[in-house]
Amino acid sequence: MIDIITLNLYIEWIIIISVVVYNLRQQRNLMPIGNVNQSEFLFVIFIGIIFIVLFGFRDYTSSIAGDSWLYEYSYQHCVPLSAITNLDFKGEWLWELIMMACREVGFSSTEWFVLIAAIYIVPVIIGCRIISPNSPLTPFVFFIASFLFTTNGINGIRNADGCSLVFWAICIIIQSPKLKTLLLTSPLLIAAYCIHQSTIMLTLPLITSIYVIKNTKIVVFIWGLTIILSLLFGNHLANAIALFSDNDRAIGYINAGDSGRIMQAFSKSGFRWDFLLYSALPIVVGWIITIKQGVTDQGYKILLNTYILSNAIWVVFIYAAYSNRFAMLSWFLYPFVLAIPFTRMKLTPNLLYYSKIILWIEFGTTIILRNL
Repeated sequence: MIDIITLNLYIEWIIIISVVVYNLRQQRNLMPIGNVNQSEFLFVIFIGIIFIVLFGFRDYTSSIAGDSWLYEYSYQHCVPLSAITNLDFKGEWLWELIMMACREVGFSSTEWFVLIAAIYIVPVIIGCRIISPNSPLTPFVFFIASFLFTTNGINGIRNADGCSLVFWAICIIIQSPKLKTLLLTSPLLIAAYCIHQSTIMLTLPLITSIYVIKNTKIVVFIWGLTIILSLLFGNHLANAIALFSDNDRAIGYINAGDSGRIMQAFSKSGFRWDFLLYSALPIVVGWIITIKQGVTDQGYKILLNTYILSNAIWVVFIYAAYSNRFAMLSWFLYPFVLAIPFTRMKLTPNLLYYSKIILWIEFGTTIILRNL
């Protein structure tokens, strides 16, 4: 097994190398939009396999491995699939089914973690290929340089797996945002929900962005309104909403004190201006592109609006002790909202320059937040 400190060092070096490769490739013109860049896609697959192996072979017994030891404990104490006489299709049953199936075939804890890492990484690779065939490296590099990439791969693996499946579905939907496409991708959205129910806070904003609120100005207004309401009413607003929820885990995140163990470094209560400023970058970039520049890419607008609405849900719960658990959902889309404009529209030298600047800002912010 790879100890966590060494793992983080490997990951940071791989990210740096990938960012450098991205910058070098951007010195050349991208392929025309719609064309397939096979060499970039193979490089993305290669890097993805490395990350799957690193996350899978991590030291899950380490005191700094977050919830990894709990996941391993749950896996070792779940019963094999053959011992189940009546499978209960309630709650997050698909996650339980994956564990039981792996126990049935005799997977070790490390082999199970490799599979879970693959469920996290592979849908993202496929999604990058779908939404950016001319440069799949662009969204993938933004993804691995993001704040939550390593955290999701080590600590929040179930949330990461669910969000990854939702992202895969989003990539298919924004290519052809029709009811037929939504129905086609519904198995992915349902599977994500059955792995981690909180992914509904991505699915509902997605559906809203397609059928209800298509105007980005209105979506940004809603986001701003939730900030004002949170400042005025504090956690009373989150507590009122929690009364309508029967999800014990979600209620626990809202009402827990600061003494909890879960992601303690980021479990501060109060209005999180640091997280809010971090969340604002894709919104600012999206506003400039869609409102100021007048870009009419429907797929990008759906992705942007989905991010803003899901982030607005987090703002409602911003005073909660573990509000980061809600923020993580929208932040999964964060790197893709930043990256996609630079691959889905005709690039000028200025846009190429801005893409590099934004990537380095994102990566720099990641390094700072990881070391706070």
